[in-house]
Amino acid sequence: KSNRFDVVTAGELVVSAYGTEFNINAYHEDDSIDVTLVEGNIEVKNIDSSVGKDVIPGQSLAYNKGDKSMKIGDAHLAVKTGWVEGKMIFRRAGMTEVVQRLARHFNVDIRLEGRELYDYEYSATFTTETLNEILRLLEKTAPIKYRMIEPEQSDDNSFSKRVVIISMKK
Repeated sequence: KSNRFDVVTAGELVVSAYGTEFNINAYHEDDSIDVTLVEGNIEVKNIDSSVGKDVIPGQSLAYNKGDKSMKIGDAHLAVKTGWVEGKMIFRRAGMTEVVQRLARHFNVDIRLEGRELYDYEYSATFTTETLNEILRLLEKTAPIKYRMIEPEQSDDNSFSKRVVIISMKK
C-alpha cells in the first residue's frame, strides 16, 4: 500500500492500485464505468466516499453513474483487455455493445434502424480487419445490411464523421 497510485475518473470513481494490471472503461457519455482487474490489487470507491470495494483478479466492477451503485462479477479478461494487443473481442455481445465499440474504434457514427436489431448477439475476434470487412462479416451472420455515408466538407473546411446505417434485410 505504500506504493499505491490513484486513478480518478471524471469526478466519479477513485481506483487505488497496488502493483497491478487493470483496465478502466470510463466514457463521459456512458451510464456506467467498468473496472477490470487482471492481476494485483485494486480498491474502487466513489469519489465522495471513504468506503471502497476490493476487486480480485479476474473480476470486473460495474459502477452505475445514476444511482452510484457498484456490482462485482466475474470478467472475461480477453474481452476486457484484448485492445492492448490490438484485438476487438466480442463474446455473446449485444448489438448495442458491438456498435458502440466499432464506432469508437473506427471513429464513425453508427445508427441502428429497427428495434429487432437489438436482439442479435455476436461472438467474434477482430484484429486487422477494416470497418467494411467487419460489417460484411456481420452481414453474413445475421439478416442485416449496412450502408455507408461518406464524410461531407462543411463551410469551415472541416469534415463530418462517416456514418454507418445498419438495418434489417427485407
